[in-house]
Amino acid sequence: GGPRREIIGNQTVFIKNKSGAGGAIFQDGNPVPYVSPIIGGSDVTPITRDYGLGIKFLENSAIAFGGAVATFRNMSCYGAGGVEQQSEALIGYGGNYTIFFEKNTAGFSGGAIDIRIPSMEDMRPTNQRTVQIARTDFRENTVGFNQAEINKEHTRGGGAIYSLNGDLNVMKGVTFLANKVHNGSGGAVAMVNPM
Repeated sequence: GGPRREIIGNQTVFIKNKSGAGGAIFQDGNPVPYVSPIIGGSDVTPITRDYGLGIKFLENSAIAFGGAVATFRNMSCYGAGGVEQQSEALIGYGGNYTIFFEKNTAGFSGGAIDIRIPSMEDMRPTNQRTVQIARTDFRENTVGFNQAEINKEHTRGGGAIYSLNGDLNVMKGVTFLANKVHNGSGGAVAMVNPM
């Protein structure tokens, strides 16, 4: 994580995208039980820790839900860095290498991320409900602003994250700053029906 990282210039930026749902990314459900989307990498190896380097979601918007990301499956979001467990070494890249969700907006839920895992007659297994977020910043995302009076009753919440039937079971190194919901719940996070 030395100074060479500063000159790589390998960023992925989603900026000012607009849609009905999932301003930047929309992931529909299907019967395959794999985690999707995977934003960034994972903590499995030092190489996969770098996959979260330079990912930003800025000023995306959705009319209904998921200002930046909307998914009907469980997902993960890992910024770069962390602790490499085998050597017990800290891989710290500083604040520039977290994943950023900033100033994204949605009409009814999930200013940055909206997760809606479909209900089944039997409860889905845990591995199909888990949501893992690490080294990610959520700043100034909003839900429910500029809604017509007739639609205000449909506002659910989750200024940064709205989760229906998902389990936010891993959250580490995550910052929630100045996220807001108007006429709803959970300025930062709204969890509905977690396991």
